Amino acid sequence: MIDNILSVRNLSVTYKKNKRNIKVLHEINLDIKKGESLGIVGESGSGKTTICRSIIGAGPITTGEIFFENKPIRGRKNDCEKLIEEFIQSHEQLSENEMFFTRKLYRIVKTISNNAANKIIINSAEKMLQINNISVTVLNRLFEIVNSLHICQPKAKWSELLEDIYAILTFEKSINENLKLILAPEFTTAHVLEKTQIMINAHSIAIRKVKKLLSDFNSHIAKTTKSLKPVVPLNKKYVKKNMQIIFQDPSNSLNERMSVEDIIAEGIKNFKGELGIKTKEEVYKIVYKAIGQMGLLEEYGSRYVHELSGGQKQRVSIARSIALTPSFIIADEPISSLDVSIRAQILNLLKALQKKMKLTYLFVAHDLSVVRFFCDRICVMYKGRIVEIAPTEDLFKKPLHRYTKVLLNSAPVGELDKAGYEKNIEKTYVDKSTPFNPCVLKEVAKGHFVLLPYKKED
Repeated sequence: MIDNILSVRNLSVTYKKNKRNIKVLHEINLDIKKGESLGIVGESGSGKTTICRSIIGAGPITTGEIFFENKPIRGRKNDCEKLIEEFIQSHEQLSENEMFFTRKLYRIVKTISNNAANKIIINSAEKMLQINNISVTVLNRLFEIVNSLHICQPKAKWSELLEDIYAILTFEKSINENLKLILAPEFTTAHVLEKTQIMINAHSIAIRKVKKLLSDFNSHIAKTTKSLKPVVPLNKKYVKKNMQIIFQDPSNSLNERMSVEDIIAEGIKNFKGELGIKTKEEVYKIVYKAIGQMGLLEEYGSRYVHELSGGQKQRVSIARSIALTPSFIIADEPISSLDVSIRAQILNLLKALQKKMKLTYLFVAHDLSVVRFFCDRICVMYKGRIVEIAPTEDLFKKPLHRYTKVLLNSAPVGELDKAGYEKNIEKTYVDKSTPFNPCVLKEVAKGHFVLLPYKKED
């Protein structure tokens, strides 16, 4: 995180609806370098705006941390310690399930040897399948935790533990498949006995691997806890001044009871000391400078929000953001409500401001041609997950994830040059995640990450 102005680590957001937990963001990890423009694209409901609101503090954070200039500003403090606690709790639950599972296996063998009724065998196998599914769920949670720790602390060699968990999942998959075969109506008692013996052998290996996993994890804890440093968060006022957002809907983000000049001046007045301003004249000098930069006449300063068009409202929202001379701006579809004739003007203005003020942008948009023109790197989101991250031209010329290609193909013909990636259709990647093979972001080329299964399956 040396050159990163903003880092997002293991960000998850869960909402409650009708007593159910709905996870809208799944373990988001992002790094934004100083001076770059990172674009986020994806269909409506993919979680783009939720990320922006969580970063700026206008939305909740269920788990994860956000760092600004290498210092934590939001989320759980010492998140790695929390993950370690969750790992130990999950491991204890897994151990209990494994012990109960083994007892059930031997009971089935005993039942078969005594030629008991098939109904007892089926009932036992069904209960064992439920226990197996619980164990797989816990193992997936362990995999997610260790992968998060690996991202937080790449030098701690958490990848070895990922391999151990995947090996255990492989044996659990074998047990799961054999249990389903036992429940098949065409299976005889002899077949059941054979499959049960196979499961017992696989399960004994799985138990040994679980014990090794705990031993390895304890050694990692000893090394990791020594390296954990006390968290020293940034000053909240400093963060608010240097991190601004341009909201998607200016009508809801601007106060209708205030004039345009007062809306822009409100933030400046709150940060007089940081901006070195002492008089009211200096405040409004900055206000009208920002208004002029947005292509508005000075007379708009005395107008109210209801007197402005949709495009003018958005320009006021942009002016309010740049007036504080921030270092990082979140632009949540800043040109969606602007006229087509002035979109290019605003984008060129934002680019000019980036060079002049050394700004960094997190740019959210639906228009792929705009993202291609404006952004240095692009992050593609689908159903609350990042499925692909790559430099802009690499993504448009060689998209690798299936959803990215679908997204590019949805653009109007002629808007994008599709010839470059239609030739690479055979290189499409699909994140076929299963409980026995979770998906992770993998670097398939320099700076090009794709969401793929942890292990390649035949």
